[in-house]
Amino acid sequence: MVKGFWKKLLSTSNVDKRPILALAPMADVTDATFRRIIAKYGKPDVMFTEFVSCDGLCSAGQKNLWPILKFTKKERPIVAQVFGAKPENFYESAKLIKKLGFDGIDINMGCPSQNAAASGHGAALLKDLERARAVIGAVIAAVRPLPVTLKMRAGWDDHSLVVAELGQAAEAEGVAMLALHPRTRRQGYAGTAPWERIALLKRAVRIPVVGCGDVTTPEGAVRMQRETGCDGVMIGRGALVNPWIFAQTVELVETGGYRQPDPGEKLAFIERHLRASLAVEPQERLALRRVKGLAGQITRGMPQGGLLRARLNEVRSVADFGRLLDEYRTAVRVAAPWPAHSRATETLALTPA
Repeated sequence: MVKGFWKKLLSTSNVDKRPILALAPMADVTDATFRRIIAKYGKPDVMFTEFVSCDGLCSAGQKNLWPILKFTKKERPIVAQVFGAKPENFYESAKLIKKLGFDGIDINMGCPSQNAAASGHGAALLKDLERARAVIGAVIAAVRPLPVTLKMRAGWDDHSLVVAELGQAAEAEGVAMLALHPRTRRQGYAGTAPWERIALLKRAVRIPVVGCGDVTTPEGAVRMQRETGCDGVMIGRGALVNPWIFAQTVELVETGGYRQPDPGEKLAFIERHLRASLAVEPQERLALRRVKGLAGQITRGMPQGGLLRARLNEVRSVADFGRLLDEYRTAVRVAAPWPAHSRATETLALTPA
């Protein structure tokens, strides 16, 4: 199965079919718990871990970072993303990750955070292509023949775009696939992602190119592929609001339409994520904090979702969390099994949490 996936991924003939669909790496989001839930409900073709520090792996071994690097066979194919600034640390940490059985390793050259800029990693590597190339070579040398991919931004700013130059250098080093967020580091997430830069990268290299940025609907994923010619689409923030987006995109390509999850299905997703979080994080406070953030995204568009989100923020225990969702079901007349379409009452009367 995994070998078959990589054979498909490394083919450049996917543009005439549907795009490869990838769950983007997101710090403090794409942990093992979230990935397992996404694998069940969304069914992306490949998932990326939240990034892990090469320096941390080299100084403390993988034990301190085990929660990030832990995965199950249900999450395959799965790629571990690493970040850092020193080629020698990339080399050593990549060897450690290879032993853990991942299906690939991804190099982060796209993180736009201020910490990344100050530490010389993430998007900061876009300012030093010689070092960036050394990093790529070190990872490939450490894990060959395991596929190595690269997630990058278009450049540090609009005056120092490196889309084609870095893409061609990565291809020459042996990178198997490129993922491009077409904004610059200076842009952060502001404005509209200039997808034409994805098309530019696709024309500049022969290896598969995955685009990302501003894809929040299945229609957006299809449109990105059609407009840029990319081989795949990587979805991050869009999957937080709609974890079903990957399966919906496949359905859209195959049938011309797709179904939306009803409120009951969304509540079931939230509850399943809470149970899974508690299995790996016994402290209710920490498990709830993670699930509340996700629930705040998924409940958007639900009947009286704003009031539900406000009350969820007040919840301090798992028991109260469950009671609140049950009260919401009653208030908006959502029952299990939940109907395809639910009507909300005019007001939502919830008892204090």
